[in-house]
Amino acid sequence: MIDWHTELVLVNERIDEIEGRISLQSAKAQRLSNNKEDYKKAISILALLQERLKNAEQHKRFIESRTSKQAVREDVDGSAKVVKEPNQTQNMAAAHNIAGTPLKQVKIQNITIDIK
Repeated sequence: MIDWHTELVLVNERIDEIEGRISLQSAKAQRLSNNKEDYKKAISILALLQERLKNAEQHKRFIESRTSKQAVREDVDGSAKVVKEPNQTQNMAAAHNIAGTPLKQVKIQNITIDIK
């Protein structure tokens, strides 16, 4: 199972790293503005870094959407239970067996599997 909070920390670190590299590359491009060939290379690298930043920010939005949809609370015994997503119309009464004991649910993408 993916730990989305750890993934969010990692992508934030990656964004910070790319932003730092963009700042350095911008300064380098300004210094090289007199040399046409070196300036073109610096600008090309800057464009690549900006594309990487765009991709990292898109990945961050994806992770944030996963963490907001996957609200998990810890039960008294320490087992994680997936809380019903707001747009789900599943009847929660079906999540209990005949004796009234809650079943564990494992959600994989859009598939919910009840485990006794």
